Amino acid sequence: MSKAVRALVLLLSVLAIAVSTLSLASCDRRYDEGEVLSNATRLLKQAEVLNEVYYGRGIQYITTGYRDGNYYEADGIHLSLLGFSTIRELENMTRETFTKGYSEQIFDTKLSVIEDSTGIQHMTRYYQRYDAGNVGEPICIMVYSEPTVSLTDKIEYDYSSMRVSGVRRQTVYVTVSAVVTNEEGKSQTRDVRISLIEEDDGWRIDSPCYVSYSDSLDRYNELENKK
Repeated sequence: MSKAVRALVLLLSVLAIAVSTLSLASCDRRYDEGEVLSNATRLLKQAEVLNEVYYGRGIQYITTGYRDGNYYEADGIHLSLLGFSTIRELENMTRETFTKGYSEQIFDTKLSVIEDSTGIQHMTRYYQRYDAGNVGEPICIMVYSEPTVSLTDKIEYDYSSMRVSGVRRQTVYVTVSAVVTNEEGKSQTRDVRISLIEEDDGWRIDSPCYVSYSDSLDRYNELENKK
């Protein structure tokens, strides 16, 4: 192969790589950083409430109201602080915070019974109680008193640290630092990466947006400090 041919092959290879890179870049959406960060802040503050409702200790209940087995009437005072009073309002708040797909995933796992061929695996965490004498009139939210709680740590987000950390196609990734404190009072700083997608009704979160305290991270940091 002559030098001229080799040079031509090399040039064509470089051009192919460049075209490929441009093609990939063109698949990623353009965004206004200020708009993204403003919406991410607003949505994460809403998500803090919803994370506690769905994954944390949840809605508080009273033992002097309606009862159905392990379900108790929700505490109305706590509901007013959370910003909703019915399951429908909770669902609307969820859809205003998370994408359609992620919202449905939450409803399927937290507002529905999970069962398989062997029977019920998880009870619905909340359900709406209606007035039997006035069909369709909601009375109160009923709260399951023995839920599986996956979010037991306290999370304090440092909103001033929020920054855009990447974009892939239609998803913009935002990262925010948070101090996570476990039940033993141990704290560590973690980065939380959040996926954002702009739907017809605006920006929505498309991923879990909380983290738990990590003992393995503590051990890793200890090893690093010993070097």
